Amino acid sequence: MKKNASILLAVLLVLSLAACAKTAEPAETTTASAETAAPETEATQAGLSSAAEINAIFDSLDMTEPETLGSVKKLGQYTGLELVTKKAAVISDADVEDYLNQNILPNYKQEVDGPVQEGDTVNIDYAGTKDGVAFEGGTAAGQDLGIGSGQFIDGFESGLVGAKKGETRKLDLTFPENYQKEDLAGQAVVFTVTVNSISRQSELTDEIAAQVDPENPTAEKLRAALKDYLQEEEDLNATQELYYIAACKVIDDSELEVDEKAVEYTTNTYLKNYAAQCQQYYGIDVGTLFSYMGGTYEELRSQYETISVEAVKQRLVLQEIAKKENLQVTDDDMTVFAGMYGYTTEQLIGSVGEEQAGQLVLEDKASQFIVSHSTVTYEEAAE
Repeated sequence: MKKNASILLAVLLVLSLAACAKTAEPAETTTASAETAAPETEATQAGLSSAAEINAIFDSLDMTEPETLGSVKKLGQYTGLELVTKKAAVISDADVEDYLNQNILPNYKQEVDGPVQEGDTVNIDYAGTKDGVAFEGGTAAGQDLGIGSGQFIDGFESGLVGAKKGETRKLDLTFPENYQKEDLAGQAVVFTVTVNSISRQSELTDEIAAQVDPENPTAEKLRAALKDYLQEEEDLNATQELYYIAACKVIDDSELEVDEKAVEYTTNTYLKNYAAQCQQYYGIDVGTLFSYMGGTYEELRSQYETISVEAVKQRLVLQEIAKKENLQVTDDDMTVFAGMYGYTTEQLIGSVGEEQAGQLVLEDKASQFIVSHSTVTYEEAAE
C-alpha cells in the first residue's frame, strides 16, 4: 500500500511543515447554498477578474531549476544537540474506522428508500419562494446534496432528515443576515424540496475489501493492513518532524545566504502542487477554487515563500553536513529510502530524476547523522 503522496511531497521539498496554506472545500453556488458563495464577487475583491486569470498565473510559474541553493558562511553545531520531540501516536481501531469512513467507504454507496439520515447523499429537486414568488437562483433539479455537509443554508439539510424517497417537504427558512445577495439577506423563504433518491455509505464487507485491496480480500484483513499502513505513516511523520527540529537547531546556529532563485523555484513548486491537488481532491481547477475561497494569490504566495526560505536553508545545511562528513549514497540507501514511501528505486528516480533522488537520500542521511549524534527526548504524543 503506497504511502500518502503529501508525505513524499514534504520530503521532496525537505520540509515537514508543508501544509500551512489556506485550503477549503468549495461551497455550493446556488442561492440555497451557504453564504460563502458568490465566486465572481470574491474573485473581483481579490483583484482578479476571473478564474481563468488565476489559472493563467499558475500556468505561467517559472519552473527553471536554480543553479545553486545559496551558500553556507558558517555551519552551526550539528552534533551533541539536545532535541525534544513527540513520540509517534499509536494508531487505534477508531483511527482505522475514521480512515475508512473518510477515504474509502464514501466511494461505496447503496441506494435506500429512507428515511434520510445524517451522512446520506440525497438527489433533490427544489424551488424557493419569497412572499410566494420564485427568486433567482432558488430552483434546481437533480441536485446531489450531502446531509451534514453544510453546503446549504441552516435548516435546509436538517429539514430533510427523516424524509423518504419520493417525499416532498416544505422548508420554512431564513437566509443569513450577511448573505451576499442583499435582497435575500435575512429574508424568510420557503423551499419546496422533493427527494428523488437517497444514497447511503456501505459498511465494509469482504466484497468491498477485495475491490480495495486484492491482497487483503476480507474486511478483517483490510482493517489490519490499514492499521499497519497508518502506523507506518505516523512513524514516518514523526521521524520527519524530528529531522526538521534537528535541522532548525543547526540553522539557528548557522550563517546562510539563500539564493533568491532557489526560493522562487521552491515556492513555485509548492504552488504547482497546490494547483494539482485542487484538481485531484476537488475535481476543479485552482482558479475556480480561489473564487470559492476568496483571498488573494499574493497572500497564498507569501505563505509559501516563508516556508520556502526555511526549506532552502534546511537543504543548505544538510548538504553541507553531508559534504563535511563525506556521506555517500549507496544502492541500498536508495532502496530503503524509496521503500519508506512505497516506491521502488526505479519509481523514485522516474518521479524526480536520478540526481534529485540522490540528493534527497543524501539529505536524509545527513538528518540521520545529526539525530544519531545528538540526545533525543521523547514526549508523549497528544491523545
